Formats: sequence, C-alpha cells, structure tokens
Amino acid sequence: MSKPVITVTSTEFVSPTAPTPPTISMGSITTSVHEPDASSTASTTSSIPSPSSGPTGTYLPPVPTSYAECLFDPYKGSQTIELIDVNTGVSFVNVGGRAALAMDRVDNGLTTYHLVAPANGPSGVFDLVSDSGKYVAVFEDGQVGFVDESSNGQNQIVDGSGAKYLTTVWSVTCDGELVAGILGGSQLQLGLIGNALYAQSTSPAIRKRQLLPILSIKVVIFPLELRTRLGQDQPRCPNPELNAVDKWGARKASANGCGSQGFMYNHVPFVGCCNDHDYCFDNCERTFKDCNSKFADCMTKSCTDAYPSSSLDSLVKRLGCNRLAASFAWIVDNEIGRAVFNIANKERCACCKPGEKSCQSGCADLLNDPNNCGTCGNVCPSGHCQNGACSDLSCQGTPTYCDERPVSCGADGSCYCFTTIDGMAFCAGPSWCPSSEECASNADCKSGSVCVTNSCCALSSVCVDATCGNPVSKLAMLTRRGKFGGSSTAFKGTWGE
Repeated sequence: MSKPVITVTSTEFVSPTAPTPPTISMGSITTSVHEPDASSTASTTSSIPSPSSGPTGTYLPPVPTSYAECLFDPYKGSQTIELIDVNTGVSFVNVGGRAALAMDRVDNGLTTYHLVAPANGPSGVFDLVSDSGKYVAVFEDGQVGFVDESSNGQNQIVDGSGAKYLTTVWSVTCDGELVAGILGGSQLQLGLIGNALYAQSTSPAIRKRQLLPILSIKVVIFPLELRTRLGQDQPRCPNPELNAVDKWGARKASANGCGSQGFMYNHVPFVGCCNDHDYCFDNCERTFKDCNSKFADCMTKSCTDAYPSSSLDSLVKRLGCNRLAASFAWIVDNEIGRAVFNIANKERCACCKPGEKSCQSGCADLLNDPNNCGTCGNVCPSGHCQNGACSDLSCQGTPTYCDERPVSCGADGSCYCFTTIDGMAFCAGPSWCPSSEECASNADCKSGSVCVTNSCCALSSVCVDATCGNPVSKLAMLTRRGKFGGSSTAFKGTWGE
C-alpha cells in the first residue's frame, strides 16, 4: 500500500538585484553558497527572527477552529505522512543533516514524517519528526535540516556547532497544506535554492536583506490511514433499484483542470487527465470507481509519455511523476474526492426508476406518461400515451378493419383509427406496408410509433407512426382515392371514396 504524501508545488521568487551564486556539490545535493551583496553590511542576516527579541509581524497560523471536516487532522494520533516536490515527485531526504531533493538516485524512496504537538508549543503549531526520530528544523540562516532535539516552543536553541534553530514552526490548514511561521512574527516561505530546502521570512524588511532568490514551494499533507479506502465505490443513487439519469435543467458538463478545490494543482502532465476526470464525474452513466480508475491509468500513461528516456534524469522524473500520480489518485478517491463527486452528482443527475427520465415535474416514463409523452412537458389532451405518442380524442369508436371504409381521425382527418397490440383504439398515421416493421409489442417500435394489429398489411402487426399531420398523410389521401392497390397501399382492402 502506498504511503501518504506531502506534495510541494513551486513558483519562483526572483530578485533582479540578487547575484548569481556559485554552486557546490554535496553528494546528492546541489546547493548555493551565500555571497554578500555589495550594499549589505552583514553576510549572516537571520532569516527567522527570534521571538525573544520581540515580534516583527502579526503572523497567526491559518488553522481551522476544528479539523472535523478537513483533509488531515494533525491532532489525531501519530499519523504517517510523506514529502515530495509536486513539480517532479522527487523525495526530500536527509543529506548530511540538510533537507534536499534526491535528484541523483532512482530509488529515491520517500522519507516519512509525523507531527507532534510539543508541551510548550503555541496552539496549532507542531514539530515535524522524521521516521528516524530527527526533528525538521529551520536554522537562523534559513536552511531546513534535521536535528536531535526539539525547540519545544518558539524560543531558538543552539546545537553543538553553535547554530541557532527552531523546530516548533509547522502548522496544517484545513485543506492539508503545511505552513511555517513565528507566532506574532512573520510567516516563513518554504523554498528551494538549488536542491536544498529553505525557509525564508516573508517580512519585507527581512526579505530586503536576503541575498538569494528561492523557488517557493507549497506543501500538502496526505495521511496514511485514509489510503485504506482506495478502490471503494460511491453510488450515485443510494437506492440500488434506481438509475442515475441526466437531471432536467442541469448545468452543462464542465472541467477546470486539477485545482478546483485547492487540494491539487495544474501539474502539466496531468491537466488533460484532470479535465477528463471532471467530465467523468459529470457523466451520470459513469461510476465513481470507474472514473478514478481511468484517471489513475491516464496519469500513469502521461508520466511515461512525458519522460520516455532511459537516462538517469528521465528515470528519476518518471518515478517521481508516478508517485505524484498515485498521490493525486488518492486525493480523488478519499473523502475530498467523494465530496466533489457528490456535488457533481447532485447538480447533474437525478435518480429515477429504470426507463424513466428526469423532467421538470420529476421522474417520468416518457413512453406512457400522458403529462410527459415522448418528451418532457408534452401533455396528451386525451389523457392517453402509448410508446411516447398521444392518442387523439377523435378516435374513441370501433377501429376499422380490412375491407371496410376506414374511420379517419386527427385534426385534419388525415390519420386513421387502429387497434394497438394491447387492444386500445389509437389515432395514428397510415401504415405504408412496404416499409413497415413487424412488431410484437410497442417496445419493438421507435418512440412516437405504436404496434397495431389491423393495418391490413401482409404482416400480422406493424409499427405505425403515431403522429398525425406528417408527410405520409399526403400518401394516405392518394390511397383513399384508389391510386394504389394491393400490398403496396396503406391498406390492403379494395375500398374507395
């Protein structure tokens, strides 16, 4: 079973005056060396102001009053989570005590974490602890690394090398985003310099003294326990005896990429898959499970198409892409995805009995409902509807049989009285024998026509157009005048005016 993931999305913050730093290699990590700006008076400006020196901002953790309806509840036990870059799917790993992207290895397994509320931490602010027991810390120079001891609150402590850091800076929003900041101070913007993870203050005064641009990242948490629901279906209709059909007056099917709910982002390889998934949720004939299965398959194929090469770089990115695909598939399959599906289902679909359609008045059998005969809102004046056609009021007498003068009906007298297969008198258009289809019930005829027994065609029962005033009426008038004879006429008998 796949582990939950913290995904990271990136947008570059560019400082036009920042110098281009040299880079150094540290095993599998590439990072940048801080060089002082010519106008700077110090090269060791702190990225995180210490609360002990007084607040420099008004930061409050953007947390909900309750996590009951949220994607992730950080107070709910010790839940395992994972961290990846949403642009590549590559893991953040511990490289020499630094948090960095593992861009030079194919087996870049995800480091797992869990959140812990320290005794002296502010409400809604947590420690982030790795699976090896190391605390994820933000150092005074903005680097993010791993330490053995929690700061147990927001007073900086000093490690064995004299470096100052904080660990109690992490919070979780209702939609699962991981954020960092100093209570009453400033928010810390997570970002990348090279492959290394940094946390820089968003305070304008402090940002002016930060020498290097970072690639800002957005982190979203995916808890392990919710993955146990993968693969379960979500019925469109709670009653299994009802079918989901297009709702009368519903909005048109639509798609909006991968970010409508704030839990996913328009990651380039997946936008087409996300749009198809949106349309699938809007399709009343498709199931929740089927939509999600095809979504997962689409993303996997997109990863293969985006990174087809066998080079190390392509392999790393393809594996990361597949990891993202698994994470996105989990999002749409858990409670968040179910909520979106239910909204689409409510807006687009109605639950009706088999054979019924949704009309303004509710579910209706268009084949037999006199108030919705053939189409929604078509009311039969006679109160009779068969196979989607209204029976005319003028046809209430005894139907005509062969070799008798037919009884005409309809507003212009161009139709005739027939007997339907179930014995009902019905006013319908003439039967044109050579093209008539044999039938045993109304179900054998298209909507708007009926199965009659007294057509006088060679066939015992045929489908007859139940709509009067149609083009075939002119043929009927010629027939009545004896212009045709035999089996090619509308009626086989030898009768005339």
